[in-house]
Amino acid sequence: MWDFIERSMVDSDDGEIANLNYWALWLGVIRRPEANDEFMRDRSMKGWDPVTLLRGLVDGIHQAPGFVDLYAHTVWALLETYRWLPLAAGGLLRTWRSEPLNSSMEVPCRKDPGVS
Repeated sequence: MWDFIERSMVDSDDGEIANLNYWALWLGVIRRPEANDEFMRDRSMKGWDPVTLLRGLVDGIHQAPGFVDLYAHTVWALLETYRWLPLAAGGLLRTWRSEPLNSSMEVPCRKDPGVS
């Protein structure tokens, strides 16, 4: 999963925007049906609420143990994009931080590509 994140999203605003828009659709934050993937390129991201997306990501991480690193990266990207979000959803973030991940959901250690 780290390879996908690093190749597709890191240092790519387009990739990060597409990821956030995709999660907004996948988690039901975007309520309108989308006929194709064009919505993923929407840089305005005005079709969904960031607090609702954060809530969906926080609630969903425990339901998808194989993708915990992608959830964590997406939460990071959301917080980087909406710097005010911790003020609006601080209680939600505190709850998430205090809930332990079970052993099958540990975030794998990220390898430095320059180190062999």
